Amino acid sequence: MLLCPDDADLFFRVNRLLMEYANERLKVLPECFKSHDEFVRIPPERRIELHRALYARPDLIESFADENPSLLSEEDLDLVRSWRHGIAAKFIILRQLQKHAIFLSTEGPPTAYGVLALTDTFDELVRLPLPLMVETTLLPFRDKIICDGLVSSFNISLGPGIRRGLNESYAETKRLAGIVTSLPAGQAAPGKARPAVSMPNAPAALRRQPSKARNPFRGRWRIESMEQPDEDFIHENEESYFEFGRDGRGEFHFGDVHCEMDCRLGTRDGRKAVEFTFEGGIGADAATGRGWAVLHGTSLEGRLFFHFGDDSSFTAVKVTQRVAGVRRKG
Repeated sequence: MLLCPDDADLFFRVNRLLMEYANERLKVLPECFKSHDEFVRIPPERRIELHRALYARPDLIESFADENPSLLSEEDLDLVRSWRHGIAAKFIILRQLQKHAIFLSTEGPPTAYGVLALTDTFDELVRLPLPLMVETTLLPFRDKIICDGLVSSFNISLGPGIRRGLNESYAETKRLAGIVTSLPAGQAAPGKARPAVSMPNAPAALRRQPSKARNPFRGRWRIESMEQPDEDFIHENEESYFEFGRDGRGEFHFGDVHCEMDCRLGTRDGRKAVEFTFEGGIGADAATGRGWAVLHGTSLEGRLFFHFGDDSSFTAVKVTQRVAGVRRKG
Protein backbone atom coordinates (compact mmCIF):
# COMPACT_ATOMS: atom_id res chain seq x y z
CA MET A 1 0.00 0.00 0.00
CA LEU A 2 3.07 2.26 -0.30
CA LEU A 3 4.48 3.78 -3.45
CA CYS A 4 7.89 2.28 -4.23
CA PRO A 5 10.78 4.38 -2.77
CA ASP A 6 12.11 5.56 -6.16
CA ASP A 7 8.66 6.75 -7.22
CA ALA A 8 8.12 8.44 -3.85
CA ASP A 9 11.42 10.31 -4.28
CA LEU A 10 10.32 11.37 -7.77
CA PHE A 11 7.01 12.64 -6.43
CA PHE A 12 8.63 14.67 -3.64
CA ARG A 13 11.13 16.24 -6.06
CA VAL A 14 8.64 17.19 -8.77
CA ASN A 15 5.87 18.18 -6.38
CA ARG A 16 8.16 20.58 -4.52
CA LEU A 17 9.12 22.28 -7.80
CA LEU A 18 5.45 22.63 -8.75
CA MET A 19 4.59 24.04 -5.32
CA GLU A 20 7.43 26.57 -5.56
CA TYR A 21 6.17 27.70 -8.98
CA ALA A 22 2.58 27.96 -7.70
CA ASN A 23 3.57 29.91 -4.60
CA GLU A 24 5.54 32.45 -6.65
CA ARG A 25 2.32 33.24 -8.53
CA LEU A 26 -0.31 32.81 -5.83
CA LYS A 27 1.67 34.29 -2.90
CA VAL A 28 0.07 31.90 -0.38
CA LEU A 29 3.20 31.32 1.73
CA PRO A 30 5.72 34.02 2.67
CA GLU A 31 8.53 31.47 2.90
CA CYS A 32 10.93 30.73 0.07
CA PHE A 33 11.70 27.01 -0.20
CA LYS A 34 14.40 25.77 -2.56
CA SER A 35 14.59 22.18 -1.33
CA HIS A 36 12.27 19.43 -0.12
CA ASP A 37 13.67 19.74 3.42
CA GLU A 38 12.84 23.45 3.49
CA PHE A 39 9.34 22.73 2.17
CA VAL A 40 8.49 20.07 4.76
CA ARG A 41 9.65 22.35 7.58
CA ILE A 42 6.67 24.58 6.80
CA PRO A 43 3.75 23.54 9.08
CA PRO A 44 1.44 21.03 7.30
CA GLU A 45 -1.69 23.16 7.76
CA ARG A 46 -0.02 25.97 5.81
CA ARG A 47 1.23 23.67 3.08
CA ILE A 48 -2.35 22.42 2.73
CA GLU A 49 -3.43 26.02 2.02
CA LEU A 50 -1.01 26.14 -0.91
CA HIS A 51 -2.25 22.78 -2.21
CA ARG A 52 -5.86 23.98 -2.05
CA ALA A 53 -4.99 27.18 -3.91
CA LEU A 54 -3.12 25.30 -6.62
CA TYR A 55 -5.81 22.68 -7.31
CA ALA A 56 -8.39 25.47 -7.50
CA ARG A 57 -6.24 26.77 -10.39
CA PRO A 58 -5.38 23.71 -12.53
CA ASP A 59 -4.32 26.05 -15.33
CA LEU A 60 -1.16 26.73 -13.32
CA ILE A 61 -0.22 23.04 -13.63
CA GLU A 62 -0.41 23.32 -17.42
CA SER A 63 1.57 26.58 -17.33
CA PHE A 64 4.29 24.97 -15.24
CA ALA A 65 4.59 22.09 -17.70
CA ASP A 66 4.61 24.41 -20.73
CA GLU A 67 7.21 26.80 -19.31
CA ASN A 68 9.27 23.99 -17.71
CA PRO A 69 11.34 26.36 -15.53
CA SER A 70 13.07 23.43 -13.82
CA LEU A 71 14.08 21.71 -17.10
CA LEU A 72 12.26 18.48 -16.26
CA SER A 73 12.23 15.54 -18.64
CA GLU A 74 9.22 15.06 -20.90
CA GLU A 75 8.25 12.00 -18.86
CA ASP A 76 8.24 14.05 -15.65
CA LEU A 77 6.23 16.79 -17.36
CA ASP A 78 3.62 14.26 -18.45
CA LEU A 79 3.34 13.19 -14.83
CA VAL A 80 2.82 16.80 -13.74
CA ARG A 81 0.19 17.38 -16.44
CA SER A 82 -1.75 14.37 -15.16
CA TRP A 83 -2.14 16.13 -11.80
CA ARG A 84 -4.77 18.38 -13.41
CA HIS A 85 -7.06 15.43 -12.65
CA GLY A 86 -6.26 15.56 -8.93
CA ILE A 87 -9.15 15.60 -6.44
CA ALA A 88 -8.82 17.90 -3.43
CA ALA A 89 -11.73 17.02 -1.14
CA LYS A 90 -12.97 15.33 2.01
CA PHE A 91 -12.94 11.53 2.08
CA ILE A 92 -13.62 8.66 4.43
CA ILE A 93 -10.62 6.36 4.81
CA LEU A 94 -12.61 3.17 5.25
CA ARG A 95 -9.94 0.51 5.60
CA GLN A 96 -6.50 -0.60 4.47
CA LEU A 97 -6.20 -3.60 2.18
CA GLN A 98 -3.02 -5.28 1.01
CA LYS A 99 -2.99 -3.43 -2.32
CA HIS A 100 -4.24 -0.03 -1.22
CA ALA A 101 -6.40 1.90 1.22
CA ILE A 102 -10.08 2.45 0.43
CA PHE A 103 -11.12 6.12 0.27
CA LEU A 104 -14.85 6.86 -0.05
CA SER A 105 -16.03 10.15 -1.54
CA THR A 106 -18.23 12.32 0.66
CA GLU A 107 -19.75 14.47 -2.09
CA GLY A 108 -21.55 13.59 -5.29
CA PRO A 109 -22.15 10.01 -6.45
CA PRO A 110 -20.48 7.49 -4.10
CA THR A 111 -17.04 6.51 -5.39
CA ALA A 112 -14.47 4.15 -3.87
CA TYR A 113 -10.82 4.91 -4.61
CA GLY A 114 -7.88 2.55 -4.10
CA VAL A 115 -5.11 4.82 -2.84
CA LEU A 116 -1.40 4.32 -2.13
CA ALA A 117 0.46 6.20 0.59
CA LEU A 118 3.91 7.65 -0.03
CA THR A 119 6.35 6.67 2.74
CA ASP A 120 4.08 6.18 5.78
CA THR A 121 0.92 4.08 5.89
CA PHE A 122 -2.31 5.93 6.50
CA ASP A 123 -2.71 4.64 10.05
CA GLU A 124 0.80 6.01 10.74
CA LEU A 125 -0.16 9.34 9.19
CA VAL A 126 -3.47 9.89 10.99
CA ARG A 127 -2.74 7.87 14.17
CA LEU A 128 -6.46 7.35 14.71
CA PRO A 129 -8.66 4.27 14.23
CA LEU A 130 -10.42 3.78 10.90
CA PRO A 131 -12.88 4.63 9.44
CA LEU A 132 -11.97 8.30 9.60
CA MET A 133 -12.96 11.47 7.75
CA VAL A 134 -10.00 13.35 6.28
CA GLU A 135 -9.24 16.17 3.89
CA THR A 136 -6.46 15.54 1.38
CA THR A 137 -5.62 15.52 -2.34
CA LEU A 138 -5.68 12.38 -4.48
CA LEU A 139 -3.36 12.47 -7.48
CA PRO A 140 -2.72 10.18 -10.44
CA PHE A 141 0.73 8.63 -10.49
CA ARG A 142 1.01 6.74 -13.77
CA ASP A 143 -1.49 3.86 -13.40
CA LYS A 144 -2.04 4.39 -9.66
CA ILE A 145 -3.68 6.86 -7.29
CA ILE A 146 -1.62 8.39 -4.50
CA CYS A 147 -2.34 10.73 -1.61
CA ASP A 148 -0.19 13.87 -1.69
CA GLY A 149 1.04 13.21 1.88
CA LEU A 150 -0.86 16.09 3.51
CA VAL A 151 -3.80 14.65 5.45
CA SER A 152 -6.00 16.69 7.74
CA SER A 153 -8.24 14.53 9.95
CA PHE A 154 -11.56 15.46 11.58
CA ASN A 155 -12.36 14.64 15.18
CA ILE A 156 -15.77 13.19 14.29
CA SER A 157 -17.05 10.00 15.92
CA LEU A 158 -18.40 7.51 13.37
CA GLY A 159 -20.81 5.35 15.36
CA PRO A 160 -22.02 1.82 14.57
CA GLY A 161 -24.90 3.03 12.39
CA ILE A 162 -22.66 5.28 10.31
CA ARG A 163 -20.02 2.55 9.93
CA ARG A 164 -22.67 0.08 8.81
CA GLY A 165 -23.93 2.59 6.26
CA LEU A 166 -20.39 3.21 5.00
CA ASN A 167 -19.77 -0.53 4.60
CA GLU A 168 -23.04 -0.97 2.72
CA SER A 169 -22.32 2.03 0.50
CA TYR A 170 -18.84 0.67 -0.26
CA ALA A 171 -20.17 -2.80 -1.09
CA GLU A 172 -22.81 -1.37 -3.43
CA THR A 173 -20.36 1.04 -5.08
CA LYS A 174 -17.85 -1.74 -5.61
CA ARG A 175 -20.54 -3.99 -7.10
CA LEU A 176 -21.73 -1.34 -9.55
CA ALA A 177 -18.51 0.39 -10.58
CA GLY A 178 -15.59 -1.36 -8.90
CA ILE A 179 -12.75 0.37 -7.09
CA VAL A 180 -11.25 3.33 -8.97
CA THR A 181 -7.47 2.79 -9.09
CA SER A 182 -6.44 5.41 -11.65
CA LEU A 183 -7.36 9.01 -12.49
CA PRO A 184 -9.24 10.38 -14.26
CA ALA A 185 -11.95 7.93 -13.29
CA GLY A 186 -14.78 6.86 -15.54
CA GLN A 187 -13.17 4.50 -18.01
CA ALA A 188 -16.34 2.41 -17.75
CA ALA A 189 -19.78 3.91 -18.22
CA PRO A 190 -21.12 5.44 -15.00
CA GLY A 191 -23.21 2.98 -13.00
CA LYS A 192 -22.12 0.04 -15.14
CA ALA A 193 -20.41 -2.87 -13.47
CA ARG A 194 -16.91 -3.66 -14.68
CA PRO A 195 -16.57 -7.04 -16.36
CA ALA A 196 -15.23 -9.85 -14.25
CA VAL A 197 -11.59 -10.76 -14.76
CA SER A 198 -11.32 -13.74 -17.10
CA MET A 199 -8.61 -15.84 -18.67
CA PRO A 200 -9.62 -16.19 -22.34
CA ASN A 201 -6.84 -18.63 -23.21
CA ALA A 202 -7.21 -20.79 -20.12
CA PRO A 203 -8.83 -24.23 -20.22
CA ALA A 204 -12.58 -24.13 -19.65
CA ALA A 205 -12.15 -25.89 -16.30
CA LEU A 206 -10.19 -22.89 -14.99
CA ARG A 207 -12.71 -20.29 -16.08
CA ARG A 208 -15.49 -19.12 -13.82
CA GLN A 209 -18.80 -20.11 -15.40
CA PRO A 210 -22.06 -18.31 -14.57
CA SER A 211 -24.19 -20.58 -12.40
CA LYS A 212 -27.89 -21.01 -13.19
CA ALA A 213 -28.47 -23.13 -10.11
CA ARG A 214 -30.36 -21.69 -7.17
CA ASN A 215 -27.98 -20.46 -4.49
CA PRO A 216 -29.27 -21.69 -1.11
CA PHE A 217 -26.75 -19.47 0.70
CA ARG A 218 -27.88 -16.18 -0.82
CA GLY A 219 -28.98 -13.58 1.71
CA ARG A 220 -27.86 -12.43 5.14
CA TRP A 221 -26.96 -14.80 7.98
CA ARG A 222 -26.64 -13.50 11.53
CA ILE A 223 -23.61 -14.88 13.37
CA GLU A 224 -24.71 -16.68 16.54
CA SER A 225 -21.38 -17.97 17.84
CA MET A 226 -17.69 -18.31 17.02
CA GLU A 227 -14.92 -20.45 18.45
CA GLN A 228 -12.23 -17.76 18.75
CA PRO A 229 -13.51 -14.25 19.61
CA ASP A 230 -15.71 -14.03 22.68
CA GLU A 231 -19.34 -12.97 22.32
CA ASP A 232 -18.69 -9.40 23.53
CA PHE A 233 -16.15 -8.88 20.72
CA ILE A 234 -18.36 -10.48 18.05
CA HIS A 235 -21.23 -8.08 18.76
CA GLU A 236 -19.08 -5.18 19.93
CA ASN A 237 -20.08 -2.52 17.39
CA GLU A 238 -23.04 -3.71 15.34
CA GLU A 239 -24.80 -6.77 13.97
CA SER A 240 -22.41 -9.57 12.99
CA TYR A 241 -23.25 -11.39 9.78
CA PHE A 242 -22.32 -13.24 6.61
CA GLU A 243 -24.00 -12.02 3.44
CA PHE A 244 -23.93 -13.87 0.12
CA GLY A 245 -24.99 -11.98 -2.99
CA ARG A 246 -25.04 -12.39 -6.72
CA ASP A 247 -22.15 -13.34 -8.97
CA GLY A 248 -20.28 -15.20 -6.24
CA ARG A 249 -19.69 -12.10 -4.14
CA GLY A 250 -20.29 -11.62 -0.44
CA GLU A 251 -19.04 -10.09 2.79
CA PHE A 252 -18.86 -10.80 6.50
CA HIS A 253 -18.55 -8.62 9.57
CA PHE A 254 -17.97 -9.16 13.28
CA GLY A 255 -16.33 -6.95 15.89
CA ASP A 256 -13.93 -4.72 13.97
CA VAL A 257 -13.45 -7.33 11.21
CA HIS A 258 -14.97 -6.60 7.81
CA CYS A 259 -14.03 -8.60 4.71
CA GLU A 260 -15.33 -9.23 1.21
CA MET A 261 -15.63 -12.75 -0.17
CA ASP A 262 -15.16 -14.40 -3.55
CA CYS A 263 -17.34 -17.52 -3.34
CA ARG A 264 -17.76 -20.86 -5.13
CA LEU A 265 -20.64 -23.31 -4.61
CA GLY A 266 -19.99 -27.02 -4.18
CA THR A 267 -20.43 -29.88 -1.76
CA ARG A 268 -18.59 -30.92 1.38
CA ASP A 269 -19.10 -34.38 2.88
CA GLY A 270 -22.27 -34.73 0.84
CA ARG A 271 -23.77 -31.43 1.99
CA LYS A 272 -24.27 -28.23 -0.01
CA ALA A 273 -21.30 -25.97 0.65
CA VAL A 274 -19.76 -22.65 -0.25
CA GLU A 275 -16.01 -22.10 -0.28
CA PHE A 276 -14.49 -18.64 -0.44
CA THR A 277 -11.41 -16.49 -0.21
CA PHE A 278 -11.65 -13.13 1.50
CA GLU A 279 -9.90 -9.78 1.75
CA GLY A 280 -10.59 -6.90 4.08
CA GLY A 281 -9.48 -5.46 7.38
CA ILE A 282 -9.27 -5.99 11.12
CA GLY A 283 -9.54 -2.41 12.29
CA ALA A 284 -6.79 -0.58 10.41
CA ASP A 285 -4.88 -3.79 9.58
CA ALA A 286 -5.29 -5.71 6.33
CA ALA A 287 -6.64 -9.25 6.50
CA THR A 288 -6.89 -12.04 3.94
CA GLY A 289 -7.76 -15.71 4.12
CA ARG A 290 -10.13 -18.47 3.10
CA GLY A 291 -13.11 -20.27 4.50
CA TRP A 292 -16.02 -22.59 3.93
CA ALA A 293 -19.57 -23.09 5.14
CA VAL A 294 -22.23 -25.80 4.89
CA LEU A 295 -25.96 -25.90 5.50
CA HIS A 296 -26.94 -27.81 8.62
CA GLY A 297 -30.70 -27.79 8.88
CA THR A 298 -31.65 -24.12 9.08
CA SER A 299 -28.19 -23.06 10.24
CA LEU A 300 -24.94 -22.17 8.52
CA GLU A 301 -21.80 -23.77 9.91
CA GLY A 302 -18.24 -23.24 8.76
CA ARG A 303 -14.71 -22.13 9.49
CA LEU A 304 -12.55 -19.09 8.72
CA PHE A 305 -8.77 -19.29 8.20
CA PHE A 306 -6.89 -15.98 8.42
CA HIS A 307 -3.58 -16.03 6.52
CA PHE A 308 -0.71 -16.07 9.03
CA GLY A 309 -3.25 -15.86 11.84
CA ASP A 310 -6.01 -17.64 13.72
CA ASP A 311 -8.81 -19.84 12.48
CA SER A 312 -12.26 -20.15 13.96
CA SER A 313 -15.48 -22.09 13.49
CA PHE A 314 -18.79 -20.21 13.33
CA THR A 315 -22.53 -20.78 13.26
CA ALA A 316 -25.12 -18.42 11.80
CA VAL A 317 -28.87 -18.31 11.20
CA LYS A 318 -30.73 -16.90 8.19
CA VAL A 319 -32.20 -13.42 8.51
CA THR A 320 -35.54 -13.83 6.77
CA GLN A 321 -36.35 -10.13 6.44
CA ARG A 322 -35.37 -6.71 7.64
CA VAL A 323 -38.06 -5.08 9.76
CA ALA A 324 -38.85 -1.59 8.42
CA GLY A 325 -41.78 -0.85 10.70
CA VAL A 326 -44.53 -2.33 12.83
CA ARG A 327 -47.86 -3.10 11.24
CA ARG A 328 -50.97 -2.57 13.25
CA LYS A 329 -53.08 -5.72 13.50
CA GLY A 330 -56.81 -5.73 13.19
